Amino acid sequence: MNLLKRFANKSFSDIYVFCKNPVMSRFRFVKLILQAKLNGAEIQIGRNVKFNHKISLQGKGKLVVHNNVVFGYHMAGSNDQGIILQVRFSHSQIIIGENSQIMNGCELFSTSSINIAKDVLLGAGVKIMDSDFHELNPSKRLNSGPSIPIIIHNNCWVGIDSLLLKGTEIGENSVVGAKSVVNSNLEANSVYGGVPAKFIKSLS
Repeated sequence: MNLLKRFANKSFSDIYVFCKNPVMSRFRFVKLILQAKLNGAEIQIGRNVKFNHKISLQGKGKLVVHNNVVFGYHMAGSNDQGIILQVRFSHSQIIIGENSQIMNGCELFSTSSINIAKDVLLGAGVKIMDSDFHELNPSKRLNSGPSIPIIIHNNCWVGIDSLLLKGTEIGENSVVGAKSVVNSNLEANSVYGGVPAKFIKSLS
């Protein structure tokens, strides 16, 4: 009975039956376009982009999604958590490269720039934020904190529930282990993990 109540309370766009259904994907795409128009944001969506999970666009900046990007997967976990793409200010941007996959529950918060290259995998629940959002100084705590762009290069894999903080840059082909916290530059062709993320081994 509780399961039926949960299902009944879901909105139409959140029903997970046939998650890859192209009709549902198109519905989520249209919803994203409407959100962009209402927010005053700029949005560019490439060909064959699949919206397999509930997704929302926040803010009035710029979102660019290149060809063959996949949002969500019905067996990736975090099914109750939607994907959030926030381009907070008019100059803020998120760019997602070709063939990248953004899984359920991922949240990307940009006040300046988040640039995700080609063939990148973001596991369920990954959080990316290019700003502290508040000053550390107690007397200025309500002021906006510093913002430094984030770059994820080609063919990287970021494990579930990881947190990428401002100024992060991940080199090509590298892997970030699950539940890691990254706040620095990570070398290419390497595995990192932990809090904060540290070098584990080379992939070359």
